[in-house]
This record gives sequence, structure tokens and C-alpha cells, in this order.
Amino acid sequence: MTGRRAVAYLERTGGAAPVLAGPAPPVQPVAAYRVFMFTDVVASTPLLAHMGDRRYVELLGEHDDVILGAVAAGEGTAVKHTGDGWFAWFASPSAAVRTALAIQQRMPVCDAAGNQIAIRVGLHAGEAVTLGTDFLGLAVTLASRVCGRAAAGEVLVSESVRLAASADGFRFRRRGRFALKGFEDRVALFEVLAPVAEPVQV
Repeated sequence: MTGRRAVAYLERTGGAAPVLAGPAPPVQPVAAYRVFMFTDVVASTPLLAHMGDRRYVELLGEHDDVILGAVAAGEGTAVKHTGDGWFAWFASPSAAVRTALAIQQRMPVCDAAGNQIAIRVGLHAGEAVTLGTDFLGLAVTLASRVCGRAAAGEVLVSESVRLAASADGFRFRRRGRFALKGFEDRVALFEVLAPVAEPVQV
């Protein structure tokens, strides 16, 4: 402190020494069980090359609006944009499946020239470590790998999601066991089937 500032400080505090703030304590990671969702634009690089940066980004913005709106409506949390998709989490497997289906029902998004963005969606439920608002762990990686195996317009889930969501009436088709990068054992994956429309009461 300069002389005048020191005098003013002492007059205000009665002579108490200033408390110097030290470095903030490190944030302790916390393990949390969540349902993790990844979305990914199918064939994004050829589409970008065809449309050009500006038109692609404009259409990608419409895609973002659909996903973020559905995640919020499904009581999920969007973690971050991955460049060609989104990473989000849910507390409920059924809410995650319902949201994924709602997103796919509004895809693909199209522009006036007929260009369209289609996406794939993958879900896995497991425990991961929180890093601020982000998550890190094998469960997150597996959710990303599940997404990578999905086709355009498809929602794929792991066994953990299928078992939890089946109790709420969701239907699944077994796609088989797949070798996923970074995982020794093959992983069983299931396609989420669109809900059957209820018969109209006459």
C-alpha cells in the first residue's frame, strides 16, 4: 500500500493487518452416476465442403437449437459443443431416451437449397468424475463410442440404459456386440425403436 492508502486503511480497520488472499483451494473431483448422451453430425466434412463455412454454420445453428431445446425440455444438462454435436447428461435413463427420440424426430434439419444435417445419438449410463461442469471417465468415453456406432437417424444405447429404460415401456432391438476403441471386451448395443402409436379411440 502507498502511504495515504495505508493511513486510510488503518483508520477504517482500527489498525488490523490486511488479510492477503492465498491461492484458491483445488476443486475436488466428485464421482457421479449419470446418463451421458453424445450426438454427432453424420458426414459433416463432405457437407461442410459442399455448403461452405458460412451456410454450414447457419444450418448447424438450427441443429443446435433443436438439440438444446430438447435437452432442456427433457431436464437434461448440455455440457459442451463438440464441434459437430453435443455432449449432455441426464439423471434419468428414461428421460435421456425420450429426449434422444425427440431430437431424432426433428431431424434432419434442412435449408432452402435442400442441404440437410442428419445426426446419430449414443447413450450410456455409468459413473464418471465431475470436473467443474464437465465429466471425465470411462462412462463418458463409452457413450461417445456408442454414438460413433449409430447410423444416421438412429439412437443406440448400451446395456445399462436398455435395462433401466425398458421398465418404462421403451422398446429396443439388439444390434449385436461390438469392438469399441479402448475397450477390451465387446460391448452389446441396442437400437431404440420409435414408440408404437396408441390406437385411436372411436
